[in-house]
Amino acid sequence: MKSIYTLVRIGIPTLLIVFFASFLFYFSTQAASLTAVYIYLSRMEANLTGAAGQEVELILAVTPATSMASGGTVTIEFPDDQDGEWCRGAGALTPTGVTASAVDTTGGAGNWDIDSALPGTLASTCTAGVGAGSVDTIEITGLTALTAGTTYGVKVVSATGVIGTGATAGQHELTVTVSSGAVIDSKTFKIQLIADDQVVISATVSSAPSVTCSISANTVNLGTLYPGGAYAVGSHTISTTTSIAGYYWAAYGQGDGGTLDDDAGLYKSTSTTDLLASGPTATLDLTVAGSEGFGLTATDPDTGGSAVVSTNFVAGTPGTFGTIDRLYAGAKMIITQPDAQASAEQSTITYGARAASGAQAGSYQETVTWVCGGYY
Repeated sequence: MKSIYTLVRIGIPTLLIVFFASFLFYFSTQAASLTAVYIYLSRMEANLTGAAGQEVELILAVTPATSMASGGTVTIEFPDDQDGEWCRGAGALTPTGVTASAVDTTGGAGNWDIDSALPGTLASTCTAGVGAGSVDTIEITGLTALTAGTTYGVKVVSATGVIGTGATAGQHELTVTVSSGAVIDSKTFKIQLIADDQVVISATVSSAPSVTCSISANTVNLGTLYPGGAYAVGSHTISTTTSIAGYYWAAYGQGDGGTLDDDAGLYKSTSTTDLLASGPTATLDLTVAGSEGFGLTATDPDTGGSAVVSTNFVAGTPGTFGTIDRLYAGAKMIITQPDAQASAEQSTITYGARAASGAQAGSYQETVTWVCGGYY
């Protein structure tokens, strides 16, 4: 009796300890946590139905801790209280092994850099849960053997209306499992859904500000000048239109080309050469007896507006003209308008010249170069 009692008292607890220890050892060798996993969703907005324009794709990267034989599966299980929200309807899923994704880590940072495409003749379904204890599940089947420590990638694309997202924004708990027979690796984690995952960027492209400039005529004939006689005039117009910009007009002459007194003015280039100079002063009064020279005036293009004619070129005093200099280096401002204009503006340019009593008979000419530009 004592030996039987001793056997019961000692042997049975020992057997139970051995049994449970063996069970725990067996279970621990058959079930492990995935070494690494990530899900890269194409959309993170809540309550997407998978309808046209709301399709959801995903890339799954998994690193099993345990090598697995062919015939395995990968499953993604969604929260039990969200039946029919992730698997929105019946339809085809297309799983394709991938070797990289946009969110792969690089440079050896962890195991989240896909090493190899998930191998096998892959097939996939999205099955909606029905009631408590049954969850929306994406299952991928047809895997061939997997190697522990290798990160595998797979992309799952659905037909319209199949894969959606949970109806509410916030944290959602998912479980990813890789299994082959009794060998099971899994990991549970949470993903975030937000109310709206898209940012609409808008901009207005405006036409570039511009200035349109025109000259009405490219030749002006002052007629015949008589030595010691009256001054003569001729004119044309300059016009300007701007788009949200101001403008300017400047001018310079060619004159004698530097052969006489290096000045602008009407020049007779044939023998005997002569120059009706624009003169060294800012203005030239050709009404004065014995005066000689060449100059121009400009009318105000927008009376009462912001356009301004430079003082010495203001039209208004008959016979008085502003003088110009030679070449680009000697250009003078004729009109400036610093503000945008409401409509096209036009100024009349009048040229005046007079020959003194000693002027040589012959043909005289000056080339005035006009320069128009904008203030932007």
